[in-house]
Amino acid sequence: MTVGRIRNRSEHRFLVDLQADLRSGAYRPSPARRKLIPKAGKPGQFRPLGIPTIRDRVVQGAAKILLEPIFEAQFWHVSYGFRPGRNTHGALEYIRRAALPQKRDKDTRRNRLPYPWVIEGDIKGCFDNINHHHLLERMRKRIGDRRVVRLVGLFLKAGVLTEDQFLRTDAGTPQGGIISPLLANIALSAIEERYERWTYHRKKTQARRKSNGVAAAASARDSAEFSNRSSPNTCRSRTFR
Repeated sequence: MTVGRIRNRSEHRFLVDLQADLRSGAYRPSPARRKLIPKAGKPGQFRPLGIPTIRDRVVQGAAKILLEPIFEAQFWHVSYGFRPGRNTHGALEYIRRAALPQKRDKDTRRNRLPYPWVIEGDIKGCFDNINHHHLLERMRKRIGDRRVVRLVGLFLKAGVLTEDQFLRTDAGTPQGGIISPLLANIALSAIEERYERWTYHRKKTQARRKSNGVAAAASARDSAEFSNRSSPNTCRSRTFR
């Protein structure tokens, strides 16, 4: 359905009919339309977008308004991607501050070392490979209304329509969907939770060592896996894929 057809029928009638379909359970999202756009700085490479219909964009926008405040409360404070009120400039400022010498440690009475490494990584095909089952399971833990989770599942399984064929979507959430960045953040928050558990247990181990008269080990940011202490005032960069 085009914008022109909606206007001819009246926006009010369009929304009333859509609301009725949602309440009755008759609503089914249409396949997203596949569109390839060039990747910036990568000649010959394209990013596949899945453009939802206007009808589906309205429903996705409403679902995002409902879901975003719930999951925003659990996202990591240093996560900046696709989040309201956050952007690349904020992420760069956080990295800049992290690279500066830290305040004096009250236990060692020495200045804490800055983060000596900046690690740039890329999850290849992140949007295209999100596991539907794990994503929906994470949502069920936070969302009591199963109809909302079911609606998200319908979006994920709606498929993609190219110029000449229909493609099933057994994994991933289409780039181009209004709700897709939020769904990606929900899926990726599992990594944040895993890291927090790792640092929590590491700090507990340090506390035990300290109570036994052994000097506490370095904090997580100075762990051997990610740091090079030969130049404590230099912030280095490493890229991996």
